[in-house]
Amino acid sequence: MHVQRIIEIDAPIAVVWRKISNLTDIKNWSQTINQAHYHTDVERGLGAGRTCDVKGFGTIVENVLEWNENESFKLSMEGLPALVEDARGGWRLEKLGANRTRATMTIDMRSSIFILIPCRHQIIAN
Repeated sequence: MHVQRIIEIDAPIAVVWRKISNLTDIKNWSQTINQAHYHTDVERGLGAGRTCDVKGFGTIVENVLEWNENESFKLSMEGLPALVEDARGGWRLEKLGANRTRATMTIDMRSSIFILIPCRHQIIAN
């Protein structure tokens, strides 16, 4: 299953990157995350990982698989129901202008049955 959400944000790409690349800040801009904390000593790039408490779902452990500074990252996702064989998610940013950015969030899951996951994110650029 492939889930993709594209949003356009009235903020420079550097501001949006600063927000999404601080992995534990997700609790401040995603409506589905109650809490997030690092479970690694590394906080940015390869080797970084976070643990998230997802509303109505439970705990998900995510580790960085790919990191392209100021552009994109991909995370593994663990702690999902046993019927999910593999899950990965991430963000990719595109500069649309001096003060406009397109952010694409993707989640890819391999499972034996269809799963519907609510994806509600609102990134606030400060």
